[in-house]
Amino acid sequence: IKKAYRTKSLHHHPDKDRENPLAPALFREISKAYASLTEEGARKNFEKYGNPDGPVQTKVGIALHPAIVSSRSGRLTFLCCFFAVIIGVPLSVVCCLGGHGISANGVSGETLRIYHAVLGSDVS
Repeated sequence: IKKAYRTKSLHHHPDKDRENPLAPALFREISKAYASLTEEGARKNFEKYGNPDGPVQTKVGIALHPAIVSSRSGRLTFLCCFFAVIIGVPLSVVCCLGGHGISANGVSGETLRIYHAVLGSDVS
């Protein structure tokens, strides 16, 4: 294991493999694999969490086009559109429904008519 680690780590070391932009990531993966194979604590973490470093937090984000994020006007336009959708869509739904045909309990008048038509004949 040690011989294979030394060979791979020398081959993919960021200082030795400068042309490869993935060399730092490969070197980290090789180091983690070696640690999980040789250290008992890292092995237990790998078996339990799938990572020799132990539990890690998940980073969540959204991908935006660089043109949106890079300029101030792009960010301002994005924020305006975002808030227009967040506020505009619910507001338009409320305005279109506008309480027309809604009972005091918030149930649609059409639903109440169907409910009473079906159950009204059975109840009486």
